[in-house]
Amino acid sequence: MNTYTEEKKEQQKKERLKILQMVEEKKITAAEAEKLFDALGQRHAGSADETACTNGMPRFLHVLVNSDKGDTVNIKIPLSLIRAGIKLTSLIPEHAHEKINTHMKTHGVDFDFRNLNEKNLSEIVEALRELEIDVNDKSETVRVYCA
Repeated sequence: MNTYTEEKKEQQKKERLKILQMVEEKKITAAEAEKLFDALGQRHAGSADETACTNGMPRFLHVLVNSDKGDTVNIKIPLSLIRAGIKLTSLIPEHAHEKINTHMKTHGVDFDFRNLNEKNLSEIVEALRELEIDVNDKSETVRVYCA
């Protein structure tokens, strides 16, 4: 690792600690701290094509759609939301799992919903690090990636 990268990481660490200290001192709320962390991550990310957060794992699934009519869709889904959803699956009754699996199978997705767990999710998130889909046609551009 070069000196510039080490300095950049050290500066980011100091800034994160300062944000945490402000929360501890009740100068800002946890929600405000989260916004600051997001802004900090974007500032240190460098370019829009850099896809890893500080620990090397993606934090968001991005879906961007631009049409020739001037319409733009920009969706940013926190992967932590998916993790929280995995934890909530334990609250779903067994008979509901069967209905979900059956419905997914009729739509071409052969996956047993009961097998979805945090370990599987970590593997999925790891695979998403390499995900990038670009679709360009005459009327619109679609880009899906993780960052």
